[in-house]
Formats: sequence, C-alpha cells, structure tokens
Amino acid sequence: MKNSINTIIIALLVAAVLSQAGPLLWRDPKTVEKGKFIVMAGIGYNKTTKSWNWNDEEWTDLQVNQQVTTISSHFMFGYGVLNNTEILLHVPTAKKDRDTLHSLGIGDIWIKAKYCFMKGKNKPSAAALIATRVPTSSEEARPLIDDQTLDFAFGAKIATPKFSNFVGHLKLAYWLNGTKDSVDLGDEIEAIVKIDYWFLKNAFAFINCELVEGFRSIDDSGNELPNTGKRNLQVTPGLTIKPIPGLTVRPKVTFPVFAVNKGGNAFPYAVGIDIWYMP
Repeated sequence: MKNSINTIIIALLVAAVLSQAGPLLWRDPKTVEKGKFIVMAGIGYNKTTKSWNWNDEEWTDLQVNQQVTTISSHFMFGYGVLNNTEILLHVPTAKKDRDTLHSLGIGDIWIKAKYCFMKGKNKPSAAALIATRVPTSSEEARPLIDDQTLDFAFGAKIATPKFSNFVGHLKLAYWLNGTKDSVDLGDEIEAIVKIDYWFLKNAFAFINCELVEGFRSIDDSGNELPNTGKRNLQVTPGLTIKPIPGLTVRPKVTFPVFAVNKGGNAFPYAVGIDIWYMP
C-alpha cells in the first residue's frame, strides 16, 4: 500500500512539472538551407497559482507557499545537414522558486531532426520530424526543473500558402514518454492550429491554439494510476517582427483555457519573447 501511494505521488509530482508542452512543433515546415544555421534565444515567465482537484473536478487556488514562480530561458541551434533536412539542439534552463525552495539549472535537452518533403511557391509546405528528450536536469533540484526521463516523439506539420494575408498551420505529434522510479509516464498527443495575419511586409500577428492530451501513467505492475491523466489547452497570441534580414523577434503571451483543462498545476498566464537569427 505504501509503495502504491509513493508511486502515485511520484507520478503527480512529475505531471506538475510538465504544465505546458515544449518546443517540438516550433517553426514552420521549411528547413534551413544545406550548410546554413539558425539560432534562437528566448526567455519566459509564469507563476503556477492553481491545482486541479480530482475529487471535485475543478481548479482550486494553491496556497501561497505551494505556488511556483518560473523564469525560463531557451537556447536553440539548428543546422542544415542536407537539402530539406535540418537537425536542432534545444537547451532549456529555468530558475524556479517555491516558498523557501529554489532551483536553477539546465532542463532536459532536446535533439530534433526535420525533413521538409513538400514546398514551393504558392503551394503548401509540409514536414515530418522526430525528436528525443535526454535527461540532463538535476535529480536533486527542488522544485524539479524537468522530469529526467528519456522520451521520444514523432510528428508532422503543414502550412498553407499565403491567402489574402493569412497563413494557416496544422501541427501534430505523439510523445512516447519514459519511466521515472518504476512509473511509466503517460504518453501525450499534441495538436496545434495556428493562424498568421501579415499586416506588414515584415511583420505578422498570430494566434496559436495548442492542445496536449496526456494518458494515465502506469506502475511497474501494469496498472493505470488514477488522477495522472491531463488535458491542457492553451491560446497564445503574439507578434512576429522581422526588423532586418535574418533577424526575427517574437513577443507572446499564453493563456490556459481552464474550462477545458484538467490535471496538474496551472498558471493564469505566461509571457515570453523569442529572438531568432538565420543568416
């Protein structure tokens, strides 16, 4: 009985860390040219103030000493290894504070490969991708910075040609999440619908709707653990500005849709800004 309780607690703690999806489906389907690179640096802020109550099936306010403030940064480097094929390395970092606990460090590193198999002027573009998330975050960090599991993912994305200043995006992915302390963390399905509106030659507004559906975790006896699934729908409006050739600036703000979401902890909003450079 004690082991079962400990298993559920571990699963819930890990689920609380994964309050939002990562950068798996960032960018459009097109890749950098062979031999060229792309770099990105981003910073974000959020504060978890709510927790899902499974008994009452509603969101409740966290006590102040249980709220987690996160200042995150993200660094990405991509390189065109072949025509229409790129590899990308993502290094996330975070500073987290909860009451008297403080943590600072690198999260789990991402390695991605993307192949653009459809593109052309006035035609849709499409790409397939695979990724792995390597456990590099500290196991001793409190609050946890990441879940320290080896995960794999595959996905696809498609973008429409520009039509009357609008561009549409559809992105789908499936995460095969790893095992933590004999708990097989539930897999996840990620879906994104994004619409861009170009109001200037070098700037557009966007709205990004992202849904992550997480399955229940499974213990080492093959039993599904109660209260470990999740649903997370977030809406992110923002701007993408290209002030000079090669440079892109993207401020954004994210709002969870509490009427749809369940499981884990949540913030009322998150703000961030990304800076991209591709010569």
